[in-house]
Amino acid sequence: MFDGRLLAIGTFALLLPVSIENPAAPDSGVGGGETRVSVVGALGNYAIIDRGCEGQVIATHPHEFTEAGIEVSHRFPNNAAIGVRSGVVRDRSHETLTDYSVVPYRDSLVEVKDDVTYYNPYVAHEGRNGGVGVGWILSSGDFGSAGERTVLPWSAHIRLGRLDGPFFRIGVMEGFPLYTGGGYGEAGLGMRASPVVDVYAGVTGGPYDGPGLMVKLDWRGQTNFAVMLRGRAGNSGGEPQNGIGLGISYVSAPPVALVRGSHKNQSGGIESSWGLAPKHPPAEKDTTAKDTTATKP
Repeated sequence: MFDGRLLAIGTFALLLPVSIENPAAPDSGVGGGETRVSVVGALGNYAIIDRGCEGQVIATHPHEFTEAGIEVSHRFPNNAAIGVRSGVVRDRSHETLTDYSVVPYRDSLVEVKDDVTYYNPYVAHEGRNGGVGVGWILSSGDFGSAGERTVLPWSAHIRLGRLDGPFFRIGVMEGFPLYTGGGYGEAGLGMRASPVVDVYAGVTGGPYDGPGLMVKLDWRGQTNFAVMLRGRAGNSGGEPQNGIGLGISYVSAPPVALVRGSHKNQSGGIESSWGLAPKHPPAEKDTTAKDTTATKP
């Protein structure tokens, strides 16, 4: 059953970029849709903390992880959006096992490996001043080594505010990549730091123990490309709870130029769904020939 679902989702992801209409040109006067393709990789560590009744630390179980993901999405001119995230998380930890079959008892340190592949298809509506989305999680196993974490089988988010201005966002199981880009749940504030840079900062939880600071930064170096930086920092029970990731995004639609001093774009189309505000058009040069001949009274 699971293999059939993965095949269906994989087929959806492959067909998505070729089953949509071509985006309209910026000066066509008609707003078009856009397709976004992103890839990202990350690494980090966290620890599961055993605590007593009064909150004291009894034992810590450090984990190291690497992860990679790909996301393909499309937003239509009416702001409806569909997409799928997919990724793999490789989790490593060391546990002490005691062999009671011998006397004296003998302890051995063993490496525990837990590799999970997941797919997250979703639908959303990303309007100008807010957005909402829901999806479901299909995975090859439990997240977190040996299934020590309970993970929701669905994903969701709510956004209040413009993507090219200040906004507030809450997300569940929508991290990209999953651990470093938001974990099992996150909430934060985003803004456009400059015409080519988006910044988002917030608080994220699991699989890490305790809350931590998460930062996302997107820098548009080219018209259709952006570099993605993801980071998470925290400490709990004396153990680091960190992650860092790097990725790249491609968006099919070029930026739509904004009219200076106005929130309306020239074509009437939608802003880029990656959140990076369109660049202002260059100031028009006055090419009218000027008469420099002095006028006699």
